[in-house]
Amino acid sequence: MNRLVLMVLAFSFAFGGRLCDAAEGSAALAPADEVSSENSKFSENQDITDSVLKANAGSLSHYSLRFNFSYSGPPLGDLEAKDQPNPDGTVAVTATALTGSFGGRYRFDSKSSLSLTAGLSDQYIFHEGQRADINNPFLSYDRALQAFGIQMVSSVGAALITTSTLRAVSEVSSLNYSLSSIYEFGTSGLALGLDGTLAYYFFSRAWMAKDGKVRQENIGFNPSVKYNVNDKLNVYTGLGFAFWNPRSETDRGRLLAKTTTQKWGLGYAFTRDIYFTPFISSFPEKIALDMTTINFNTIFSLF
Repeated sequence: MNRLVLMVLAFSFAFGGRLCDAAEGSAALAPADEVSSENSKFSENQDITDSVLKANAGSLSHYSLRFNFSYSGPPLGDLEAKDQPNPDGTVAVTATALTGSFGGRYRFDSKSSLSLTAGLSDQYIFHEGQRADINNPFLSYDRALQAFGIQMVSSVGAALITTSTLRAVSEVSSLNYSLSSIYEFGTSGLALGLDGTLAYYFFSRAWMAKDGKVRQENIGFNPSVKYNVNDKLNVYTGLGFAFWNPRSETDRGRLLAKTTTQKWGLGYAFTRDIYFTPFISSFPEKIALDMTTINFNTIFSLF
């Protein structure tokens, strides 16, 4: 399985690099709405100008491949640590790992698409006990639009859970909704963002005491401030507020707050469809090197 993971990553980044080199030149040769005999391409969605949202919305082709890879690294206070900090002690995958998703996308028009993806995980990638697998197939419908000057990309979908940590507590599937939004202040370069997530999880049996802190539902809000240095480069910071409903509770309306997180990072758009961001993540309420981690995320589409 490790070989499979490495093959997928090697192909993705190698092909992505070649695509990046060719993208600007090909863009100069063909209009955005040119139709090829093999894979037609829609014209640009003028509602979306933000580089992150463009990459999230993905390729304008009828058919394309989509990828999202992240590295969750160790805390700065212990670069040999195998796991990231988990101050709330909830059931979650905390391994330092290369994770992400890959799959196919069918685009209905310049604003909406349907995707089928699978998760990719290589846990403890630099340690003994390395575990790699392909998991959690996910079907989603995505739409990009603008309202009242706010650019938005929304996604609704369902996942089949196969991750061993979650299957161990009988989790079998989930329903998910996410919304990424940004408001740009003219040509100043300054922008405010707000991301939101909502997830509800399904299980094959009733909660048992041995399951521990398992969530029935999660809600998250991530406000951010970004400065666009130019069309490709930006710097940003943001807070993460998350709430969860424990399965052990009979009151499904009761939400417990998780420890607030904060990100500091920079982002670079190599092309419209390729975006990369390294960042540092910490907990403002518990500032310490052993609670601050190194991470990166990349989003890209092929074809």
